[in-house]
Amino acid sequence: MQVFAWCFGALGAAMVVRKALRQWLKQRRQQQARKRALVAMKESAEREAAAKRAAGGGEGGLGDELEGGGAGDAAGGVCVVCMEQPANMVFVNCGHMCSCIGCALKLKRPLCPVCRTRGDAIRVFKP
Repeated sequence: MQVFAWCFGALGAAMVVRKALRQWLKQRRQQQARKRALVAMKESAEREAAAKRAAGGGEGGLGDELEGGGAGDAAGGVCVVCMEQPANMVFVNCGHMCSCIGCALKLKRPLCPVCRTRGDAIRVFKP
C-alpha cells in the first residue's frame, strides 16, 4: 500500500511542477513579446521621423504619434467599444490604441477589439 501512496505522491508533485513550469514559460513569452512590441514601436517611430525629416517636414517621433490617437484617428481617438471615452489603452502585441480603460477591463479575454489579437493592454497617459 505504501508503494501506491509514494507513486501517487510523486505523480502529484510532478503535475504541480509541470503546471508551475508552464506558467513560468507563459510569463516569459509574454515579457519577450512586450519587449519586441516596444522595440518595434520605437523603430517605426524613428523611421517615420527620418521620413518626415527627409521629406522636409517638422519634428516627428513617438510624441506626435501618441497625440494623433492611433487606431481611433478616424473617430477622433475615442474608444471603439463604447464610442464615448477617449482611447487610452494600448494592446501590446498589435499596438492598437483603441479602447478606454473601462472597456479594456470589462473584456473577458484580453483581445484587441480591432484585430482580435490576444495580448495585454497597457494604459497610456497623454500629456
